[in-house]
Amino acid sequence: MGFASHYRSLQPIEKSAFQSAEIFIGFLEYSEISSQDRDAFLSQLLIDLKPGGVSDKWDLQTVLAALKVIKVLGRSPIGTTPLTTVEALDCLSSVMERKSFRESNTSTPSLTSRLQSHRPSYISSSDPLCQSEAQLEVLTTIANTLLLHDEARSNVVETRAPILAFQALKAQQNTSDIHFVAARCLFLCTLKPHPIVYKLVHEENLVDVIHARLLQYTPYILPSQKSISIPIRSKELITDMFKLFFNITLHHKTIQQDSILGENWDEKFNKLLQPTLQLFMDLSASTNSVNTISPMPQPIPQLIHALLCFPFKPFTQLWSNPNSNSIFSPTAAINRLSKTISRASVAQSDPSRLNCDNMDTFPFLSRLLELLNTVLSTFWPSSSLEGGESIDSTQAKTKAASLGLNLEETLAPLVMLLRKLVVEDQRNAGGFKGSLRQTLGMDDIDRSVKAEQRGDLLGVLVRFLTSSLFSTIKNTVGELIFALCDSDPSQMSSTIGFGNAAGFLFSKGMLSAGAGDPAENGVNPVTGAYEEDRTGGPEEMTEEEKEAEAEKLFDAFDRLNSNGIIKTSNPMQDPKNQPRFQEIEEEDLDNLNREDEEDEKHVEEMMMKYKSRQDKST
Repeated sequence: MGFASHYRSLQPIEKSAFQSAEIFIGFLEYSEISSQDRDAFLSQLLIDLKPGGVSDKWDLQTVLAALKVIKVLGRSPIGTTPLTTVEALDCLSSVMERKSFRESNTSTPSLTSRLQSHRPSYISSSDPLCQSEAQLEVLTTIANTLLLHDEARSNVVETRAPILAFQALKAQQNTSDIHFVAARCLFLCTLKPHPIVYKLVHEENLVDVIHARLLQYTPYILPSQKSISIPIRSKELITDMFKLFFNITLHHKTIQQDSILGENWDEKFNKLLQPTLQLFMDLSASTNSVNTISPMPQPIPQLIHALLCFPFKPFTQLWSNPNSNSIFSPTAAINRLSKTISRASVAQSDPSRLNCDNMDTFPFLSRLLELLNTVLSTFWPSSSLEGGESIDSTQAKTKAASLGLNLEETLAPLVMLLRKLVVEDQRNAGGFKGSLRQTLGMDDIDRSVKAEQRGDLLGVLVRFLTSSLFSTIKNTVGELIFALCDSDPSQMSSTIGFGNAAGFLFSKGMLSAGAGDPAENGVNPVTGAYEEDRTGGPEEMTEEEKEAEAEKLFDAFDRLNSNGIIKTSNPMQDPKNQPRFQEIEEEDLDNLNREDEEDEKHVEEMMMKYKSRQDKST
């Protein structure tokens, strides 16, 4: 009989602390179970853990062992539906709220040492069992269940679990792993609008708690941190807190329907802008200097998502210069940006046209462009883009997948953030828009090559406009370039060529407004480049050149004739086989028309007779 079957066969009076602990620890050591037994075992354990159940007589060691069994069982999406109910989630929450446990009567050296092997590795064997371990096991089980089951995410908001997770995140004395699973639970509890989100934000001051934990753990994830005593899961904790922040900005007021990004802003969130900006500046500075596996490692994508939520106007100065004094150096960022852009340039483009003179005024914009170029050069090396080759590289998508990245989910938010700065900054030429236009060379664009054939950053962005593989990036890039062109279809077409802008303008219903005028100043409105020099036409050829071209044509026809591909002949030399044109007199034409009418009447009569026979037969 297996451990699960053995436990389920016991009567409640037989489930003593010692007997139960021995079964639980035995199961942890040899955890093999069918999905059917898993379901039944979980159901029985949850019944016994309820307040008033047999677990009231258990000591902390036995309760811990039971919670570890539930955690192990709950890792599978199959056979774990008992954990998704409101009753089950309430049962687990009640364990966290227990103030005390019976004195231990199962702490034999054998059981204690066996249980020790299933405690977190950072806990010393000499450390006594504590209630925080029970809290960690419960939160981990709930987080796993919410991650695996949609139904659980709908039910958990009807329980005490979100508030208990908040309290665990709020308690500064808790360990980093408890803070992490608490943040993970809160993130999964706030995926949809619900009154609990309003309560967490406006009654429990969740924003203050997020701010406090950011200040507590941010120093540990900076590239300059060389300490060996970094709290475990610090980076994962920061990542999940920014995911949580994104959720609450959307749902803290909306109950009935999903809201639009930025519409539900509250002043409570303002205090998080500066630490978010500074953390982005510090972490993104290391993407080039440190040999990272991914060009955009965690939590940088979550920082970008969070920054998309903040308004611009009240914090113009902070957006312009986050004033990070730790790692970021504006001069170094400009140098790295210039080098990155230069590597992507080809012979037709002049890197000097990328004006970075004013980028020291906007270090945040400089860092965004540096990060954008890092991602582009990682997945689209300059060699793969020379001569205006297609941006639709399956190799880029494959490489991203090998790193666990989705290129559209990685690049699109970054481009959206650039567009946000351009659209919301009211300083126009003196702000982010003017600076970015100068950097891309849009104010004095080089017309000697087509926009999509440029080897610089603007050329790569234009190529995305005709992508069929990266539709989300295509749309966001279109919105960025459109914003840089003052949201004017004609200006967009004249800047990058109507051929490149047509698809985007069509999607916005502005195709006719962006149609280019006939070529002016030698610029082709379709390509946005100078008209090609059409020399060598017949009117400019000498008599000798015309005769030479005619000889080439005759030779070509002779080869085709000899190969039997076509049969060439002179119609004047072979009039017998040529078609004739025949004049048709008006009288003959009338006769032909009458014949056609008679034929039509005859067909109609035949059809009527056929239909009559069919009706009679039925």
